[in-house]
Amino acid sequence: MIRPGGDARLVSALTAPPTVWQPFLPHLEILRAAGAQAVDRVTGSFPQVLVCLARSRTATEADIAAAWDATDDGARIIVSGQKTDGIDAILKALRAIVPADEVIAKAHGKLAVFTRNGPLPDPFRAWADRGVPSRNADGFLTAPGIFSADGVDPGSALLAQHVTADMKGEMADLGAGWGWLSLQALSTAPGISALHMVEADRIALDLARHNVSDNRAQAHWADATRWDPGARMDWVISNPPFHTGRSADPSLGQAFLRSAARLLKPSGRALVVANRQLPYESTLAECFGRVEVLEQTGQYKLFRLSAPGRTSGR
Repeated sequence: MIRPGGDARLVSALTAPPTVWQPFLPHLEILRAAGAQAVDRVTGSFPQVLVCLARSRTATEADIAAAWDATDDGARIIVSGQKTDGIDAILKALRAIVPADEVIAKAHGKLAVFTRNGPLPDPFRAWADRGVPSRNADGFLTAPGIFSADGVDPGSALLAQHVTADMKGEMADLGAGWGWLSLQALSTAPGISALHMVEADRIALDLARHNVSDNRAQAHWADATRWDPGARMDWVISNPPFHTGRSADPSLGQAFLRSAARLLKPSGRALVVANRQLPYESTLAECFGRVEVLEQTGQYKLFRLSAPGRTSGR
């Protein structure tokens, strides 16, 4: 299985434990707990491969090419996804290259079965090439399917403007992505003794390792909402995610805020940027004794947070 979602039923419905490649750790942990065998790369020779749509069409195309390479002639390649994720467009492109044996439509999704026949077709080779990490417009190494792959996210850019040279001690970047914000913090504040880049997407984290060469940076493939470094931080910076797949999920960002409060020393502080419409204020008041809005734009709010673990107003 390539990029299956975090649903244990995908594993329990099978007669034998599947092999899965899933770079998003929270989903992978669910699949592992259900009995799936995890691999770091899609290699080998499988009689059947299920490809679940990624957030990026380019990433999905690269996954399909990888599935073709990981099978022998006569093997089945199954492609599955929701209409809202672009399954119709993917299947149209696929069927222009190889015929489909079967297409099943159910509810708001589709599943198509293809038989692997012959070497990698040239169009699939192009799909594989487009999925390789490359430099974006800002000169950083990124890859299709990761957050803000094409350039610096405006929210992160706003937060970076409030990182100051006098920041010092240990810092955590929760949801570090491909490392841009971590690099800005390290470049601005020489007093940072260690910066922990915490990221659940292994692809993004591997890119962060390339983009941030400062030896104070430490990369952690971890769920930021549950990460425990064993020591408290002087600073936390974060541009927290608020989507699960393509669906808005403010509770995910709220979990990042609670994690920031949990990770800080009593004297620690956090800088957090968020879209203005997100309902974070009540969570911030629950987690921090002092909540300051440093800047607002038409789209974002930038918060400075202190007194972690104390209810605001007490």
